[in-house]
Order: sequence, then C-alpha cells, then structure tokens
Amino acid sequence: VVVLIIQEFYADYVAIDPYHFTFHMPSNYIYMLPAVVDPSALQRFSDRVVEGLAAVFLTLKRRPVIRYQRTSDIAKRIAQEAAKLMYQEESGLFDFRRMEVSPLLLVIDRRDDPVTPLLNQWTYQAMVHELIGIQDNKVDVKSIGKFPKDQEVGYISCTG
Repeated sequence: VVVLIIQEFYADYVAIDPYHFTFHMPSNYIYMLPAVVDPSALQRFSDRVVEGLAAVFLTLKRRPVIRYQRTSDIAKRIAQEAAKLMYQEESGLFDFRRMEVSPLLLVIDRRDDPVTPLLNQWTYQAMVHELIGIQDNKVDVKSIGKFPKDQEVGYISCTG
C-alpha cells in the first residue's frame, strides 16, 4: 500500500447550509445565565466554542479580526480565548495569504437581543424546525405520530 496524500480536515462543526453552522451543543444557554456559575463547566463550554470557531476558520482558510460585546463576560471570554489561539498559540496554523478585507468574527451575547424572539421565519425549513425540530439536518417525526418506517426520519437541505 502506497500513501499518495494525507489531508487534514477540520470537522468540529456541522454545516447546516452554506451560510450557517452549529457546534451541536444542546442546552448551551445555561452557561449564559449569571446565576449558574460552575467554573469548570463554563471553561469546557468556552473551550468547545473556541475549538469550533477555530475549525470553521481553518476550513475557510481565514484568520478573522475578532470583536466582542464589551458588556458580556462570556462574549469577552470567548473572543479573548479565540484571539489567543489564533494569534499566539497556533498562529502558524492561521498563517494564510493576506486578503484585502479580513473576515470579522463578532461575538455577541444572545441575552441582549430583544428583537429575535419577536421574529417569525417564513420558510418551510424554519417552520419545520419550530414545529418538529431539526438536528444535524435530520427531521425525526416519530415523536409526533405514526408514520411508515421508511418515513420516520427525513433530511432537509436548503440547497436542493
């Protein structure tokens, strides 16, 4: 056996569609609550987010300019740890050809977003996600009724 090529893929995230991704971290909102402070769990949470962001930007072959919401401790923590990883600890991994405009990583605390809960998405994908649930681009309808075995799980994609 002759090995012709070895490639490294950064797959620490799930692409939902061409413009969105997830780190598949259920119940992550708990770390945003100020009353719930478990330092080790909070550190694991922020480490996981930073690792996921690193994977996304390594896949894109870009090193972002990082900005964060000054009034949020968790946003500040994630932004500073991401900057430390990308610009100091692993700067060699993120040494890509310079672009005219660097991408912007904006870390914002969702608790300070008063508009999003008032919005309803008017797409089939958003409706399915709200009413049934979508996880890793799969729709599992077993919980809402009886369906033939071959129709219990479906896949959803906005690209076709």
